[in-house]
Amino acid sequence: MATVRTFAYNSGTGVTGTTQVGYIAAGATAADYGGGLTWWKGPDEDPGYVICHTSEARTAGQNEYVVPAPTIGFWRSALKTEASFISLCNGLFNQGFVNAGTALSWLNANGYWASYDINAQGFSYSNFASTTGLVGVGNTSVSSNIYFLTTAAASQVGNVYRTTAIQYNRNFSAQWSTFIGGGSGADGYCIQWTPTNNTNGSSGGGVGYVSTAINAITFLTYSNNNYTWYKNNVSQGATSVSSGFWRQTLYFWGDYNHSAQTFALYYSTTNSKPGSANKTFTNFVFDTGSYYMGFGAATGGANDNHELLSWVLTFT
Repeated sequence: MATVRTFAYNSGTGVTGTTQVGYIAAGATAADYGGGLTWWKGPDEDPGYVICHTSEARTAGQNEYVVPAPTIGFWRSALKTEASFISLCNGLFNQGFVNAGTALSWLNANGYWASYDINAQGFSYSNFASTTGLVGVGNTSVSSNIYFLTTAAASQVGNVYRTTAIQYNRNFSAQWSTFIGGGSGADGYCIQWTPTNNTNGSSGGGVGYVSTAINAITFLTYSNNNYTWYKNNVSQGATSVSSGFWRQTLYFWGDYNHSAQTFALYYSTTNSKPGSANKTFTNFVFDTGSYYMGFGAATGGANDNHELLSWVLTFT
């Protein structure tokens, strides 16, 4: 079923139920929103991202769709991906955008409406019956709806990433749960945000960590039982936990506050978020670049199953 909404040229006050950008009134559905305006149905938004403009200038070859009025028109990206949206914006306006957030801000500031929603990029894996949107590297595997970063075998490294890079310079909350065990106790795993999603991380005590990550937190299980935040490949200090603590089913929550530049980490043996953070990392920063969120794990001479049980991301 096509996703279509209505638009009107509106140089007056905003109309209830619509979003006003420049002289464009964009409805939420295909309804006629009144206000004494003429409402036109836009193109189907399922195949690609739509940009609405009020200029009479027309650019060929951009999947253009023009309503029968000289005041508004549309372009649509070839695919419904961030890369295709950026390509459309750069081609239309001779810009050099490298991420969708910057492109969207520029469009809105210049009176263009776009269907790209920077806040609709969260995801939820209550388990891994489906791995759509994920790419595995190295020794990863899926069994019984569990994403194995490694199995309990020596010298394994596995990483899983989202297939799409997005911006993280905004408030978000992440949740994930893990089980580590079934082997002889090594070496641990990491959560990280990287510029690539085809890189296998470091082996053994490197726990799948990728040195180009803008931010990463490693959870070590062998001899040095701790967790360490790495910022641009520089350790920001380790926090110790009791021996064997990570080697059980655990639930994690991470809340990022962009303006405060803090990442609050919570963890528990039950699926109930603690009332206060176990650790709050300060000066935890994301720039305007786009990154792939992912997990890594590794074994050495000693080993364990490193199981990812669930993974959720929401923007707040």
